[in-house]
Amino acid sequence: MKQLLISLLLTALLSIPATAQAAAAPSCHFVLGFAALYQRIPNIVGRCVQNQYGTASGNAYQHTTNGLLVWKRDTNWTGFTNGYHTWVEGPYGLQERLNTQRFAWELDDRKVPAGITVLPSQPAVPARITWSGLNSPVASGATSWLDHLEALAASPGPSKAIVIHLTAQSLTAYDNGRAILTTPVTTGRQYLRTPIGLDTITWHASPYLFISPWPRSSSFWYPRSWVHWVLHFHSGGYFIHDAPWEPSWAYGPGSENGPYSSHGCVQVPYKAMYFLYNWTPNGALVIIVP
Repeated sequence: MKQLLISLLLTALLSIPATAQAAAAPSCHFVLGFAALYQRIPNIVGRCVQNQYGTASGNAYQHTTNGLLVWKRDTNWTGFTNGYHTWVEGPYGLQERLNTQRFAWELDDRKVPAGITVLPSQPAVPARITWSGLNSPVASGATSWLDHLEALAASPGPSKAIVIHLTAQSLTAYDNGRAILTTPVTTGRQYLRTPIGLDTITWHASPYLFISPWPRSSSFWYPRSWVHWVLHFHSGGYFIHDAPWEPSWAYGPGSENGPYSSHGCVQVPYKAMYFLYNWTPNGALVIIVP
């Protein structure tokens, strides 16, 4: 009888971890653009409660614990809504609006739905802008924050600034308004585009090991990869860094859609990155424009 009780107790104890593990095993996952948006705002999106599904319109959807992920086929934008606010990834990076609002670029000359307020595609240009104690008038002819910031980097003011052009796939380093380095680069691929806007260098590291946050089953997965130098500039794991796996001829226009495109970082040729790592202080301005 004693042996029977011990046997039953052991059986019960051994079954607990297996049951718990089975209950904890995820039954859904994020992929492609939904995975990329989740990586950027995980606390807002929440956990998945089902896998992505499509509709006859060609759009894709996925419910989460906090709301709904949406991909629109006609505009090719990815967004998330909690029923009141919407976060949408478009030509000007990740933007937030109310569900009763639309950015001008979302409508693309289509009729404005009833009850919808149209917002400008980019924030209005202020009369002045302050950065690190610098109070300067907006550059002549500037039509957006980005235009002004780019002009600011190329004028006396911030001692060191880096401007990255996504269309040109180029990087220019400025020292007190004087361009001292221009180099081709490779930025983020489709669904993982490098974020547009204003940032600063927050920390350096050399060497640095990149470890994929995506599982092997994901198309975004990559093997562990060492690089020589990294400059961190945006929360969520965005870096300016060298890329030993990318040949020198691959950098430049169109490389963001090529086989060596990044997962959102800015990849820089070896010699140029060596210079940037030693030249750029923490706090240096980083401006990324379309």
